Amino acid sequence: MLSPPDSMGLFTFTKTHINFNIVLKDATGKCNSYSVVSTYKLTATEYSETRLFSILNDQIGGKDIVYDLSGKTQSAPVKMEGERIEFKHPFEPLTLVFEGNKLTVTAEGIFVDVWEKVP
Repeated sequence: MLSPPDSMGLFTFTKTHINFNIVLKDATGKCNSYSVVSTYKLTATEYSETRLFSILNDQIGGKDIVYDLSGKTQSAPVKMEGERIEFKHPFEPLTLVFEGNKLTVTAEGIFVDVWEKVP
């Protein structure tokens, strides 16, 4: 079980799909959770993602659960330098950098998450 202000998550990339799940627990025991399933395509110049569905549960903020089943597609330009791949996420205010076995996700001025590839 989580102890405040902990979080747990899983970020899975296959050759065609993304599955992202995260849960955060605050000091009062309330939780936020966010789940996303998308298809994606990455080229040397563009990252394109189609959101199949997402579910946002903001218990901490006292808001209703939000479901998105829109199937919307959005794209963003990609910067590639050697094995380093960088792009701004087309749906979220995040920058993603893939380098070696690590993914660094940055929300400017808010957080930096480092995810590591599991064999």
